[in-house]
Amino acid sequence: PEGGPFHGYIFNDGYLRTTSEPFTIENLDRRLHITNDQVQRLGNEYGRFEEGNKLSIGEFKAFLAQSRHGAGAYAKIFAQMKSIFVDVARAAKDDLNPRALDHCFELFGIDFMVDEDCRVWLLEVNTDPSLEVHGKHQEKLIPAVVEGVLGLTVDRIFSGGPVDRRPPIVQGSPSMRWLHAWCSADDDAVAAEGGTVDVECSWVERIPDAEAAELLRGSVAATPAAQP
Repeated sequence: PEGGPFHGYIFNDGYLRTTSEPFTIENLDRRLHITNDQVQRLGNEYGRFEEGNKLSIGEFKAFLAQSRHGAGAYAKIFAQMKSIFVDVARAAKDDLNPRALDHCFELFGIDFMVDEDCRVWLLEVNTDPSLEVHGKHQEKLIPAVVEGVLGLTVDRIFSGGPVDRRPPIVQGSPSMRWLHAWCSADDDAVAAEGGTVDVECSWVERIPDAEAAELLRGSVAATPAAQP
């Protein structure tokens, strides 16, 4: 009734956009800094190293395993992405369903950047994420994303059952699935007991510069609700 609580899900797979030229701060050419297809397609090296300048998560894990970060690095990266997603959902909650409609859903695309220390930074949230296919990995990924969304939403309306937090199994891509990450009712329960919901992204606490950490922590906590 009246929209009910929000449930937020994060997909357990994705892809990384890459540049065709080595990164350096000595050169401000956009092709060295912006990984969007609209920019990378202009370069002569587009697609030379990765199909469509994109790495699958599996390829990224293999890269990390051979790096100084080791095979367990991606689990920490994904945990950060999930935490940031929860913080974004909480910040935007009041604007996501202003008419309090029942049985509604929306698909967002979240862009992150991973730095050399495997720390994750939020770049932007897209309300119209690209569902284009530019390679073999996306041929599996995009249908799995869409089928999974429908399994969480439309299929459950017609089944007549309660909200099930377990992710539906996507045919042909059983390892790709939506994971339940957040429910607004859980936050409401904490608030009803006089508690405070903390910022999920905990790496802020470990920024070396204590003063910068305090400033950043304050800016995150004070961020007003806004449409992503």
